[in-house]
Amino acid sequence: MSYWHFAFPALIVNCIGLSPTWMCCQVNAVADAKDEDQGVVGAVFNVAIQLGGPIGLAIATILSQSREGLGGTPEALMSGYRAAFYTFGVFGGVGLVMVAILASNRDPIEFGGAAPEAMEEDQEKGSPAVDSSDVSVLEDERAEVAETKAEIQNSSSISIAQTLSA
Repeated sequence: MSYWHFAFPALIVNCIGLSPTWMCCQVNAVADAKDEDQGVVGAVFNVAIQLGGPIGLAIATILSQSREGLGGTPEALMSGYRAAFYTFGVFGGVGLVMVAILASNRDPIEFGGAAPEAMEEDQEKGSPAVDSSDVSVLEDERAEVAETKAEIQNSSSISIAQTLSA
């Protein structure tokens, strides 16, 4: 067993794989939150990452130190290192199980409450994958915006006319 054959390639795969993984996790965590809660969700996510690593390392170090043999020989240290590697394996397995149990199959914001199967059927028929109630809400909002703009223009033209007549 050699560092260059086992530990170094694992280190490289770890470094290459974690950056895109954490970025995707951050994007998904924030995307599922309401607009006003995205800052808090991002902060909690970053705190969990910043605290999770040191806590996991502390647990692995405790188990490693408790399993080490006497003396500073490599053979005596190996049982402690093995315990630490198994600890990280257990952490990874627990994380995998949690993802399998807790991860949703669809994004509630993306689908807006519609079942993905129904959206696929609509797309196959050539129908738009938009709920008609969402469209009516958008039309109402656009009408309100147009009314507000008209009121602002009327009030500004009245105030200009009053200023000119004075």
